Amino acid sequence: MAKRQYKEALEDAVEMQIRVPGSYFGYSRAVQIHVIRDRFKAAFQTFKKGFDNLKQQQEIDTLARSIYMLDTAAADLGLLNQLEDAHELADMMVTLIPRSPIGYLRAGTVFLLQGRTDKALDMYNRGIARVQGNQQLIQHKEYVLRRFKSNDQISRAPYDILGWIVQYLDSHDLFTCLNVCYDWRVRFQQYPQPWRTIALCNRTNLDFLEHARAHIRAIYIPITDICMVNSCLKLVSGGAFPNLVHLGK
Repeated sequence: MAKRQYKEALEDAVEMQIRVPGSYFGYSRAVQIHVIRDRFKAAFQTFKKGFDNLKQQQEIDTLARSIYMLDTAAADLGLLNQLEDAHELADMMVTLIPRSPIGYLRAGTVFLLQGRTDKALDMYNRGIARVQGNQQLIQHKEYVLRRFKSNDQISRAPYDILGWIVQYLDSHDLFTCLNVCYDWRVRFQQYPQPWRTIALCNRTNLDFLEHARAHIRAIYIPITDICMVNSCLKLVSGGAFPNLVHLGK
């Protein structure tokens, strides 16, 4: 986005905030624009402004779901080895929504990238204390404890190296990897990019997608598999894919 386009788009988003003060949309749009321009501190301040100004809990909750934009940016920074910036974003997420697991999960991943296993475990423990009973945090903690006792090279592979491998896998390959074992399921679903658009294969186990659901934007289903269609529709109607924008064949 060019500088002039960025300025005009941001002005439109601010105007939306003024024109419809009770809606999350103007704030969410402004966050998106700041993230595109890598202005993460500005995105953080926009979130805070929205949380302070919005009155209805439903609007606040909807704005909170936009936090995935910061998480995706942090994941991309991790792949680029910009770990300090990724860690700063993770801290922002924890500060903004301390009762959501997403910031703790991302911060833990960044610590692992830095080789600071003790700090990652501390972060997961901190998240478990704040978001009591959250299975993702518990599972990530258990995974880290197992990983450093394992001889499995995929489980022990550095985050950025495995990330480069994952980006070349199609949906069929990804689901094949998920079928190997639980540790592989956790690791391969840490990367947002390959899961944004998926094509479900016959006999795909949708339960294996528990860690990637927030990343998924589009799902393509083999229309001949009626059981797959019904299972997917049931999950979609139940809100299992909060950021889904397309579902079809």
